[in-house]
Amino acid sequence: MERPRSDSTPSADLHLHSTYSDGVHSPRHLVQLAAGAGLYAISITDHDDVQSIGEARAAGQELGVEVIPGVELSTMERGIELHVLGYFIDPECAQLMDYLRFFQEERLKRVHKIVGRLREVGCPVSFESVMRHSARGSVGRPHIAQAMVECGFVSSAGEAFALYLGQDRPAFVPKYKIAASEAIALIAAAGGLSMWRIRAATCQMTSF
Repeated sequence: MERPRSDSTPSADLHLHSTYSDGVHSPRHLVQLAAGAGLYAISITDHDDVQSIGEARAAGQELGVEVIPGVELSTMERGIELHVLGYFIDPECAQLMDYLRFFQEERLKRVHKIVGRLREVGCPVSFESVMRHSARGSVGRPHIAQAMVECGFVSSAGEAFALYLGQDRPAFVPKYKIAASEAIALIAAAGGLSMWRIRAATCQMTSF
């Protein structure tokens, strides 16, 4: 499919999130938006989840956008939180899938703890309402914040984080994280290439 492109148009966006993570668009809609923007390739790197890849690939084949299978793993290295991005992975790799299932269980435990702490400070948010906002993939603090807004306890997600969910706030519970080296090994086992992200900085690391 031919799409108009100028010198100022980027050819790819390799760090997108879908509704399987903390994004607002479905995998198919992300591919549609990419096609409309003239992108030739994208990667949906959902947090600790690869469920979007099949839907995105199918849409990509239909719309002429290459979909690079990806994932973003939460890690901790020397006290610094690192988000390790994995590209060109096999989303059906047994070793990676076993870890992702385990991590999703840890996410659910964390949500239960945060909801419990919120109820201690008078917030009527429920675990069920949080899960409704998480739709079908990884659940996290953004979904808890949405549930807090929905029940009228705060006026915005920003307020929820500033007053209750952010680090050192009353309902903060640290997320389970593996070492960056473990994440890189998992991505390598899935045949992928690793990159890490510290806030706005990105440093490439190969792992074949």
